[in-house]
Amino acid sequence: MRPQVGQLVNNKYRLVRMLGDGGMGSVFEARHEVLGSSVALKFLHPELARRQGLVQRFLQEARVSAKIQSVHVVRVTDVEQTAEGLPFMVMELLSGKSLQASTKSSTARRSASLSKTVCATRCRSSTASRPPTRKASCTVT
Repeated sequence: MRPQVGQLVNNKYRLVRMLGDGGMGSVFEARHEVLGSSVALKFLHPELARRQGLVQRFLQEARVSAKIQSVHVVRVTDVEQTAEGLPFMVMELLSGKSLQASTKSSTARRSASLSKTVCATRCRSSTASRPPTRKASCTVT
């Protein structure tokens, strides 16, 4: 069974809202019932949790992520399994916009447009100096 908002996981974490859902799993904001702190829980999808190789890959991701100490990488503090055997990671909860939401902003669109213009200009200038027999390999979309 897939995790649901409102569910109490391992008598410890209350799922508050879904933050994202992808091909491998889903991520929820959760509240620690005793401490009152907010965390993110990343679950492997149940249909994938039946495949031992994918469970090992998920656990490896948790181990590697827990070792990385960087402001650019979310901190993993624990890895557990639900009573049904569904593996999940406990991670710090970050605030702010998602990458998808950020790219919808006008500033992000202007930055992307400027980047495309710079790339296209560099591509044109690099192909202009080539002999006409050479084919250019620049693509800007």
